[in-house]
Amino acid sequence: MPSSFSGLFAVGFYDANISASSPFRANVSRNRAQYLYTASELNAAGISGACFISSLTINVAQKNSTRPFNGFTVSMGSTTATNLNDGYQSVPLTQVYSANYNTSLGANLITFANPFFWNGTSNLLLNICFENPAGSPDALSDVVGGTQAPLGTSNRSTAIPSSFSVVGCNINSHNATAADFRLLATFNAASGNDIATSLGETSTLYVPAGDNQIFLTNLRILGIISNAISAPGCTTMSIENAGVIWSSFFGGQRSEKVWRITAENPAAPFQVSFYLTAAELEGRNPSGLTIAGTTASSVSAASSINTTVYVTTFQSFGTGYVFTANVTGAGLFFLSNAFVTGIPQIIRENQFVRLLENPASQSLRLYFSNVDRGFSEVHLRTLSSSGQFIESWKLNVRSEQVVLPMQKGRYGAGGIY
Repeated sequence: MPSSFSGLFAVGFYDANISASSPFRANVSRNRAQYLYTASELNAAGISGACFISSLTINVAQKNSTRPFNGFTVSMGSTTATNLNDGYQSVPLTQVYSANYNTSLGANLITFANPFFWNGTSNLLLNICFENPAGSPDALSDVVGGTQAPLGTSNRSTAIPSSFSVVGCNINSHNATAADFRLLATFNAASGNDIATSLGETSTLYVPAGDNQIFLTNLRILGIISNAISAPGCTTMSIENAGVIWSSFFGGQRSEKVWRITAENPAAPFQVSFYLTAAELEGRNPSGLTIAGTTASSVSAASSINTTVYVTTFQSFGTGYVFTANVTGAGLFFLSNAFVTGIPQIIRENQFVRLLENPASQSLRLYFSNVDRGFSEVHLRTLSSSGQFIESWKLNVRSEQVVLPMQKGRYGAGGIY
């Protein structure tokens, strides 16, 4: 687990003054610069794991600008790209700052309106653009501190415009060229230890399609919604239940911490990340936990019909953990080591689920939705947790709920099926 850290971290080293790759190109009316910083560089600078980045400092070595940079916008994003040889990266970017900005000689501190969450493993994109009004630009660019070829001469770390025919922040890779000189960026970063844990903590944001939104309460993180297929719209995330004592839940247990997500478009699928402290896990191994979501009005009303368990990944976040899954829409969410699931959609291949009704005695009830009426039959088998075959059925699925009768004596009183 990464150690805790907080402070100012310069990524790269100062060995060049740059003008053509400067984000403050006062000699043009519009500009877009994109800079790539690798995870290994961030680690070497002291940003050793997942964190919030709350500001950027740029050193102006020579000030030549005489007017503000209008619509000066800073955005950040995560990427798997290892260079910018092909120009700008088209990945989701989170805007962290936008204003008309006047530079000054020396250190220029840009404090973000919302901190950016870096996941600790991806490479980092820094995207800076502006659009000045019509008129004669200054003769020279502001010169800023930079690094020459930080990724090697064959791996370009910067993308800058080759054409200025469109609005600065809309300049794309068709109008870009790669460069070796990169901005020396100093980030104010703090490791992720401040996780929201209190009942009623809430945050409301507008979530567009394909974007990332971090839900915070006074810099305490509730969660992140990202990669929405369609826009959830105005979305609220809150802590519905809080605490550290886990409850019995269908043959397993669930977290006392429960999140509620409401949205204008509640059926919009998205990726969600939830954060728990070590205390909230109460000593459980995170690898055995999954995100469960229910459309029930309360966790006590969760059932196999209204609850889905999602494929979940996790990673360390300071002294806690972050859990991530692709979910089918808004509702109540919690962590569980129980296997609570229906069959959300039958597809033309093998599909495995863990059954809710366990132990079972006389029958198993399954719930189907979005049934493909083109299927002539559906084959089901029950297996023990060790893979031992128990029983099979052949069904013509024509309704949402199916009852599977069990042969007496073939099932034990408990266990996982």
